[in-house]
Amino acid sequence: MDLRYGLFALLSFWSTGFSQLSPGDLHQSHAQLEGLKNCSECHGIGQKIAADNCLKCHRVLKERIDENIGLHSNAAYRECEKCHVEHHGRDFDLIYWENGQENFNHQLTGFVLEGKHAQLKCRDCHQAKHIIQIETITRAKKNPDKTFLGLVSRCNTCHFDEHRGQLSLFCQNCHTFQKWKPAEFFTHSNTRYPLTGKHTLVSCVKCHFPLTDGQADNDKTYLKMTGLTYNNCSGCHNDIHKNKFGQNCAKCHNTTGWTNYESDSFDHSMTRYPLNGKHREVTCKKCHLPGKSLASLRFNRCLDCHDDYHKGQFTHRPTQGDCQECHTVYGYKPVLFTIEKHNQISFKLEGGHLATPCNRCHYKLKEGTSFELVKFSFPSTNCIDCHSDPHKGSVTKYMDEVGCSGCHDVQSWQVITFDHSRTGFPLELKHAKAPCQSCHKKSSENFILFTHTAKNCENCHQDPHYNQFATSSGGNKKSQTCEKCHTPRDWKAERFNHDIHALFKLEGAHERISCNKCHPTETKSNITFVRYKPIPSNCIDCHGKSLKQEKIGDAKIN
Repeated sequence: MDLRYGLFALLSFWSTGFSQLSPGDLHQSHAQLEGLKNCSECHGIGQKIAADNCLKCHRVLKERIDENIGLHSNAAYRECEKCHVEHHGRDFDLIYWENGQENFNHQLTGFVLEGKHAQLKCRDCHQAKHIIQIETITRAKKNPDKTFLGLVSRCNTCHFDEHRGQLSLFCQNCHTFQKWKPAEFFTHSNTRYPLTGKHTLVSCVKCHFPLTDGQADNDKTYLKMTGLTYNNCSGCHNDIHKNKFGQNCAKCHNTTGWTNYESDSFDHSMTRYPLNGKHREVTCKKCHLPGKSLASLRFNRCLDCHDDYHKGQFTHRPTQGDCQECHTVYGYKPVLFTIEKHNQISFKLEGGHLATPCNRCHYKLKEGTSFELVKFSFPSTNCIDCHSDPHKGSVTKYMDEVGCSGCHDVQSWQVITFDHSRTGFPLELKHAKAPCQSCHKKSSENFILFTHTAKNCENCHQDPHYNQFATSSGGNKKSQTCEKCHTPRDWKAERFNHDIHALFKLEGAHERISCNKCHPTETKSNITFVRYKPIPSNCIDCHGKSLKQEKIGDAKIN
């Protein structure tokens, strides 16, 4: 076969095979992905388009999705092929607008088109000159005049700043989307100089005079909004007193009219003690008594004017008399003494104490009177000072210098960390797993007994041997010696040695006989047990029949 013919046939087959598999040419922006080897760059296994594959290249879009901003952060727009259709040729528009581009619901992007914005065409805003970080767009190989990415919602990205940076760039604080003038949301009361009295009648340009800078061809003038002198009246008005009473005219005057002056309208904030909160409601004569010099007034501490509500309970505090540590001039409540502050004193709030209301510990000492004293000073912070002793003093000898915390934890009363070896009865093996209530029962007074608890096995365990191993002590009191054979590991007689602990040694054939051959099971008083003692130990007691025959045989022989 001619080599040229074979090569031509191979190329023809590849071209025909690819055209049969590919639905059409890719858009020019994806042209580098043409070919069967690149299908998986966009398509996932068993599905149409894998969005994660698209985002490997469209990184600017991925960043917006990760930041949960823009249209594609909406879960309904995570399937790329829903709006972007490929394989329709190099110049086919990649974006499919379901109801047409101009009818797109812009609210889905997170920026609602309102007022004048609703009348604009898409490309009135989405164009290169409005993109702040245009290098990010160009680096991603996107045409800044065709992309819909890169815009931010600040007004000054599209609009010229009328105020030349004097005010906040969040124009919606004052203006609406319907029209620039008048600034419907603006109120002078939110500025550092609220307008009151006759000032409300003054036109804006009387104080905010126009300036010219020529920054824009169609907007060369602007109003001066900052840098105005308004700290005192003399910035705008002539001082008819020639500074005889200082520049703070508001000490006597107000904006309702120059002749409307009175001492009660004096601005106390200019003194060494500004009036705030509840102090503003106090009449002047409550502090400034007739005939009393102003210089003689004391106001460094709250107690200079107020009685000590707590009756000296905080005299030990370094801030004694400085009530601001807990209270404000706006009212006695709420109290500002936080948990963090509480944890800096001698009693730290932890565990269950964090959930305890303040008045459970700091209770009222007097009720039903005009003055109710709340207890804040305590002689000690021991548990027993607030909690009743559930043990009725039975464990006092085990309480060391840390008190109840030697066994209990503030996280939970049920969590116990007591070292049982201190009682002379260390908990080992099975005993370490047994609940406390297994040995420590409730008394007739309904509290758990922890002392005077007997340590003998029979006080907690039933005797499975039917009192066979009971021994008498003083006063003919019987007790068991279980530990002679058993350990706390389990019930098996690990320590028992038949040759040492029994009167009958196991030798010869006896070593191979099962225990129940000599120790039968018996039942007495509806109790079934294994007989261990007394057990007859003469041979004839177990081997009686065979021995008797041997004796008869011997007699015959004789």
